[in-house]
Amino acid sequence: EELANQTMEWIWCGLDHCPTFADTWKVATNADCEGAINTLMGFVSRKRPLPVWDVAEKYYQKAIQVGGRNECAARSYISKLFLDKHDFDNATLQADKLCQACGTGDPNDPGGVAVRQAKYE
Repeated sequence: EELANQTMEWIWCGLDHCPTFADTWKVATNADCEGAINTLMGFVSRKRPLPVWDVAEKYYQKAIQVGGRNECAARSYISKLFLDKHDFDNATLQADKLCQACGTGDPNDPGGVAVRQAKYE
């Protein structure tokens, strides 16, 4: 738990440095950066020793809302969140939304990697 809290503090501090915080290719927008930060915060909230699923869901929803290059990753992770919770109806609904927004996992789809990860994990 302590490591998860420290990690979340570090990630959250990156918001003040957008878009350069998440810009490995020097092309990130504020939406890309905010989406990356919220997706990471959701992931840590979901995967920490004592998962905080409602917090993870809020971070994923925020990442989806801001859009950018991390939207498909957030959509993939939110479907996994519902799988973790054994909420298969919402997992299916989120997976459908993932495919509608990001494609079906074809290598030519802009969100193909996120869709393939959701399909095969």
